[in-house]
Amino acid sequence: MFEPQEVKELVSQALQSSCDFFRQDKLQDSALLTQQILKIDPSNVPALQLLGLIEYRQKNYEKALEFFQQALEIDSTNNETHNNIAICYSALHNYDKAIEHLNATKKADHVTYGNLASQYRKKRDFDSAIEYFETALGMQNDPHLLVGLGGVYGEANDMPKAIEYFEKAIELDPDFTPAHVDLSYAYHLMGRWEEGWREYEFRHDYYQEFKKWERLYPPEKRWNGCDLNGKKLVVYCEQGWGDIFNFLRFVPKEAVLDVPVPIRGLLEKHGYTIERPEEYGYHCSMMSLPYLLNIDQEDVWKGPYIHTTKKADFGQYTGCKIGIVWAGGPRHPRDRTRSCPLRFFKPLVNLPNTHLFSLQKDLRVRNFPGFGLVDLAEGADFKLIDMSQFLDDWENTAAIVNQMDIIVTVDTAIAHLAGSMGKKVFAMIGYNPDWRWRLSGETTIWYPTVRLFRQENYGDWESVIQSITEALRAEQPR
Repeated sequence: MFEPQEVKELVSQALQSSCDFFRQDKLQDSALLTQQILKIDPSNVPALQLLGLIEYRQKNYEKALEFFQQALEIDSTNNETHNNIAICYSALHNYDKAIEHLNATKKADHVTYGNLASQYRKKRDFDSAIEYFETALGMQNDPHLLVGLGGVYGEANDMPKAIEYFEKAIELDPDFTPAHVDLSYAYHLMGRWEEGWREYEFRHDYYQEFKKWERLYPPEKRWNGCDLNGKKLVVYCEQGWGDIFNFLRFVPKEAVLDVPVPIRGLLEKHGYTIERPEEYGYHCSMMSLPYLLNIDQEDVWKGPYIHTTKKADFGQYTGCKIGIVWAGGPRHPRDRTRSCPLRFFKPLVNLPNTHLFSLQKDLRVRNFPGFGLVDLAEGADFKLIDMSQFLDDWENTAAIVNQMDIIVTVDTAIAHLAGSMGKKVFAMIGYNPDWRWRLSGETTIWYPTVRLFRQENYGDWESVIQSITEALRAEQPR
């Protein structure tokens, strides 16, 4: 039999090993070992906290809360447990409970005030968020806090103030990449084109997406805009489908494209070489091309650059054919705010001599943390011609888009595809727009045939659809 002190030492060693597994992202090994520790010592608070963090890392927030609550029952004054509970509630969008547990720590330091500010920001209580960030900054002039405060002003669409704080963060720490990336967004929203692209290059060290590409294409071969001298240039896109369509215009025809399979057929017909070569001279993301090629914003549009010869037969439908898309990809970090419940499109049904076609490919029920499962098509009790079964690749999608008289869509790849084809698009833009749509205005430098309909109030899609309906009605023959 082990003596109590020996048991204590063995548990301590096991817990250290479990923490090491966790830091190495060996979550299963860490969980198994920690569970064994709790069999010996059920009241071990650090072990319960570790199991909670393992579940949190896997986005099992409710399960994580269970472990943290058990730890809190054993020691109600443990600040680390309160903080862990707060981050779980925050992930579940229960910001009031997160604030409650942050306040329960009774800590008055810049970290706690910064965390409180972040919760109020997520609640869109911007006045309180600003107050707490300013209090935190009074204690510690920290670039994270400056970026947080800038982000609050950015979400309030006060870009000059946002830029002020992002620039202050960079002055404090020139290598702080979040400040540079957020500054690039703010510059672009304000139409500060050259500055926006310069700062956007810092995303290489910020976005996790680049980790994948760096395994394929090492940083030392990244193109910096120098003369290629006949060397092969590989161009890829680290982000989504819409970004490929948006930035394809800048890709030199002599370059090699590394793009996903569903888009290859369409691009090959436009003369692009598609491959993932073993031998090449340089590589770059197509979203860096405006910067590397020193593109002037006046030269962005030179006419439609996506075409299709594939035919889609819609001859049986007379009148105006409207293609609609109400949701983007579920993996997009802003899916909940940029997607729109289908029921809001109902006023379009009442337009005379009009047929509505659903160009929505992803019909899955969404799982929004804090809101549960959400079916964006629920409650849409109106006639809609479903084209989803035909949207199996981008060549077929382009053929269908080409037959539409107008596309009405939230900010998705379809908006960019249709815009690149020179099709008429009414784009629905959320209150906090993506950086490329700028902060105001109905027009965009990217596509002259795209008209932007913006939310005037956060989350208000109803007025956006109302404006679109009125615009469509005004265009119909009298």
